[in-house]
Amino acid sequence: MDDFLSDLTRDLPGWLGIVLVVVVVGGGWFGISRLGAWAAASSERRAAVATARATARSLRPRYARSSAALVAEPDAFALAASAWLAHASGQPLDRFAYAHPQALEPMLARYYGVHDRDDLETELVRLLVEGHRAWPHGDAEGPIDFAVWDLVRVVELCRAGLGLGVLTEADARDTARFAAGTLQARYGDWSSLGSQLERAFRHTHDEVTRHAARLAQIECDGIRTMLQSPDGPWTVVPWTTPVAGSELRMLPADPARVRRAALTEPWEAPIRAKQLGG
Repeated sequence: MDDFLSDLTRDLPGWLGIVLVVVVVGGGWFGISRLGAWAAASSERRAAVATARATARSLRPRYARSSAALVAEPDAFALAASAWLAHASGQPLDRFAYAHPQALEPMLARYYGVHDRDDLETELVRLLVEGHRAWPHGDAEGPIDFAVWDLVRVVELCRAGLGLGVLTEADARDTARFAAGTLQARYGDWSSLGSQLERAFRHTHDEVTRHAARLAQIECDGIRTMLQSPDGPWTVVPWTTPVAGSELRMLPADPARVRRAALTEPWEAPIRAKQLGG
């Protein structure tokens, strides 16, 4: 380096040679520094991917009792349909009412903007009448069916509301049954529901970098594998499990809101009728 700099500055004015030396040496150190930072970041990304893969491989269904208890639950299909979100919320998969009330309030506030019973009822009505499907979006595979995202969240809110004691069991189960029955009629099997749910989940979580998207994909793959494992809810609960009827007890009459919402899908007809006062 010294010989190179000497040859480079031999015929230059003194001040210009000094400037050139500073640029060459400083640029070299800057390049080395950036290269080191890139290598460190790359190493961190590889470590994060390895950790995510190990976590995904270690996922197991979490039951308060057992998978048999899930199958025996009166609303087993609703629990299985919402198992993805129940798992993400750290909840047992075989209990209708969410446990750990102290952790539910921050979760509901963060993801749903729900702070009390009035908020919870308002959000349930919003998901049923409009929800995310009111603003259609798509991905590289085409349009995303956000009905699955709205309906699965309806079930989660019913389970969380019952766990917090702000919904009666009759209201919570009745509303969840409407969502569960619609999901069962709309999709052909757990795999189809899972595919649409994953696409909606990924889209709404706005992964902005390739690395973040890769980690999210690993997480999604791990959850789906867990749900479809031999002891998983999507294996032990048959798709054809009977779902009781619903009266949409919590949905108030609101003709003005019906006029603002589309509600043109066949499955939305009961919602429209109830909102119109039927």
